[in-house]
Amino acid sequence: MVSILFIHGVGGPQPGWDTAVREGIAAGWQDRSGSGSDSAGPLPSISTVTLRYDDIFGAEPAPPAHVPPVVDRSGPAEDRRAEFTVRREKLAAQVAAAAENESGTDGAKRLRPPKLVPSAAVVRMPLPGMSHAMAYRRDLQVRDIVRARVASRLFAAAEPRIVIAHSLGSVVALDALHVHDVPVDLLVTIGSPLGIDRGWARPWEGGVAFPHARLGAWLNVVNTRDPIPWSRGVQERFPEAVDAFISAGSRPVGPGGAHDPVTYISSGVVISVLVDALATAIDRPQPRP
Repeated sequence: MVSILFIHGVGGPQPGWDTAVREGIAAGWQDRSGSGSDSAGPLPSISTVTLRYDDIFGAEPAPPAHVPPVVDRSGPAEDRRAEFTVRREKLAAQVAAAAENESGTDGAKRLRPPKLVPSAAVVRMPLPGMSHAMAYRRDLQVRDIVRARVASRLFAAAEPRIVIAHSLGSVVALDALHVHDVPVDLLVTIGSPLGIDRGWARPWEGGVAFPHARLGAWLNVVNTRDPIPWSRGVQERFPEAVDAFISAGSRPVGPGGAHDPVTYISSGVVISVLVDALATAIDRPQPRP
């Protein structure tokens, strides 16, 4: 069983992400098997779960009963950079290959708006649920409880774990991985504001090491029509990530829009990376007890 876990953005989960994942993987697996790849064989069992946290906003938040341990930073420093680098290079090669397909990336042709975007402008955009972004950014108690809730549910999921984190969920996911000892095999962030706004990373930025020992690889996908990432990847801030750029969606937001998680997940580059992650999971050693 492979756990594919979705961390939603502002306003709560949007429907259809799990269907997009299952249909995309099924088609991608069939194409891979038909091409004579070494991965030919039965598709691994998949569990798709949404990790909700939107109910915490506007309520009297209470921490979850079982929270994964906080990473012990008093001991030896994490040192799995070499292994992480190999995985990152493999991921970068996949993204480059996807760029050759029409459904892949268009990074070479993308427009780049002005780099500096005021933080307040991002969290005050007139979109449903944007007050959640404001609360997460400003209220440290709410932020701690959201992060602990997500970390606890990640920890409860079976390994191997693939996390797809959308918009504000990408910030939540990275916060959780920096603070709590939860291993994730692949992190896919979509529609993320992390590339334009340094203020999102206050709890761990400035001396806290990147979680190489807990994160297998990180793909960040930017839709050039999406107003939230502002055509900015995250590699400038986080060299460990691999950026991919797509161009899809008939409008900026809403169902079928550029910021819709289904639009991202249905892209060739995301499906290609998910299929490869599942193929790798077949021969994965047993998870740690």
